[in-house]
Amino acid sequence: MQEGVIWRLLRPNRRKMLIALSIILPLLIILQIWVTNRLSTSGERISYIERLKSELMLENQLLENQIAIQSSLMMVRKYAGNLGFIPSREVEYLK
Repeated sequence: MQEGVIWRLLRPNRRKMLIALSIILPLLIILQIWVTNRLSTSGERISYIERLKSELMLENQLLENQIAIQSSLMMVRKYAGNLGFIPSREVEYLK
């Protein structure tokens, strides 16, 4: 007798399954929408960071070029001339 009661309790109840499904399905849909929204926002943020990285790499390259130009021998000679230095006529070596 008790075996029949237990079997009836474990047997799937169609109404309970529909109620559970009607609660779980909207929650899953809302979760899917939320995840999609978060992913698109993250993708937008990653795109912004990559664009910023490209801009900074370009700026860094331009600054490296300016350093190379400013430290060239001709520029150093020009700056030295502006400061009053003149080329040496005689080179003296000290022992």
